[in-house]
Amino acid sequence: MGHRERVLDFVSRFAGRDDDEIAQALQITRRQTVNQICRALVQSGHLQRRANEQGKIGNFAVGGEAEPVTDAHSERAAKPPSILPTDWFWEGNVVEKLAAHFIRDGWTIVQCADTASREPGPDIHAERSGATLLVEVKGYPSAQYRDPRRAGEKKRTSPSLQAQQWFSHALLKGMRLQNEYPNATVALAFPDFPRYRTLTEEIRGGLNRVRLTVLFVSDGGTVSIVVAAPAP
Repeated sequence: MGHRERVLDFVSRFAGRDDDEIAQALQITRRQTVNQICRALVQSGHLQRRANEQGKIGNFAVGGEAEPVTDAHSERAAKPPSILPTDWFWEGNVVEKLAAHFIRDGWTIVQCADTASREPGPDIHAERSGATLLVEVKGYPSAQYRDPRRAGEKKRTSPSLQAQQWFSHALLKGMRLQNEYPNATVALAFPDFPRYRTLTEEIRGGLNRVRLTVLFVSDGGTVSIVVAAPAP
């Protein structure tokens, strides 16, 4: 039985365990390996990831029974875990750090998008005391291609320039969310890199006028509110 089958079997018997608990119970050395496996199982329709009773991101089997993990099981067959990025600043990892922060801060996570499958909609939808928070999240570009077929090949576009493009895309998505959900607070979230901080300062006044909050997330999971837009 491989790691993927062992993880699915464990989660089917012990619902809601987080990645650290799974790694410890199954004696899988790298916690990130479990994280990648669980994300792939979400993508294939075998697991759901949501807040557990301890306020962490837990893993829950779909249907409650372990099923064979095969590519034929779903049209959205899971990618091998090894090709999912491990960088802390990858968008999917930033989403998880943010979700954990919001849960600790008393928010209920209504939706947490699966980055690997490019799930549409806001990356995080959270609610607290009648307030709605929608967050568009971006990662930071890597210097090399993540596609294993181009492993080790350096990108022609510099990370700094690509980060500016991603920042622009986040702005557009944030304003679209505002248009669609006029009563929600909309935030943009980025890993804490100097390039993103510079871009934010360049348009701080405009961000306030269009009511967009900006959050920065550190490697350790600390979340800083850099621009706090007024409530709608």
